[in-house]
Amino acid sequence: MAGMRLELKGSLTPMEVVRRDESALQTGDPRIMVARCSELALTLGVSQDLTAEPARRAQSLGVPVYHRASGGAAVLHEPGDLFWSIVLPRSSPLVGRDYVHAYGRLGEGVVRALPSRLAPRWHPSPEVFPSHCFLSGRGEVLFCGDRILGGASQHVTPAAILHHGVILASVDPRKMEGIFGMPERVRSQYLTSLEELGITGEMGIERLGSALIRWLSEATLAKR
Repeated sequence: MAGMRLELKGSLTPMEVVRRDESALQTGDPRIMVARCSELALTLGVSQDLTAEPARRAQSLGVPVYHRASGGAAVLHEPGDLFWSIVLPRSSPLVGRDYVHAYGRLGEGVVRALPSRLAPRWHPSPEVFPSHCFLSGRGEVLFCGDRILGGASQHVTPAAILHHGVILASVDPRKMEGIFGMPERVRSQYLTSLEELGITGEMGIERLGSALIRWLSEATLAKR
């Protein structure tokens, strides 16, 4: 895609990712960023505050808590998770008037980066555990088989859209219980990770970044 900037950043903290995404959205220049999470942290959707139960629990455990500019509920980020974000002008044919439902379009590169044997796909989030973003019933999440590997959220301005997400490298049942109050039976039924799927070595930053830029280029050309 002409003018698209690709940033493969290695390791960043969730706070650094939030700041970079917000800065990119303000400029509105087409950009893809992919990075690996370097520290444990909890991020909250833009409408949440620090009195939300996961935030209070995280703070009591010494886990940093940050706000995203995008919507949705809380997400716990573990070291090794893969962050990805896309900024496109509102005029891009990939955004469209139905951008609220653009998870499948903008996240197709993530699907392509994953092994096809896992049957990755974007599908509406199940409404089974409202305090966790992927299980809150909002938007769509990244399924592999019958469990969720990741999710995404958006922030739109008059000029541009930020569509960003995370792929879970691992899920610690004790932290999910301690921060979200999520029973292990819920975690094991609905959430999975690269580690559980045995593909940690296959799913690197370079692979994801290349898949995203290739897909966006192809999709944009096809819609012209």
